[in-house]
Amino acid sequence: MENLNKENFWNDLHSKYPEAVNHFCKWIDEYKEQIGWKKLFAEGIKFHDVPLEIQNGIIARYELEMHNNKGGEGKENYKKIMSVYPKQVRELFADLQNSINNHAKTLN
Repeated sequence: MENLNKENFWNDLHSKYPEAVNHFCKWIDEYKEQIGWKKLFAEGIKFHDVPLEIQNGIIARYELEMHNNKGGEGKENYKKIMSVYPKQVRELFADLQNSINNHAKTLN
């Protein structure tokens, strides 16, 4: 299964939703510290390098923490972004969900 890597997904998403993607990047850095990413994966492995299933699980965690305000270090930053960019952040997840669904359809 193809990953949502920089070239086929994240660069385009960043050009469409720069503040939202930057917020996710800050969150993922904090998340990596919390879970001991460097112990789990080889040196230099980035989020977009891991299998799609792992990416999807991490994105689900991000969405849960951000949209449901369920803890996480990024919660206060998310509130600030949402006060200014709510449509952009929502579109980030809509675009991501559509890409994941379309990718899954091509595999079936």
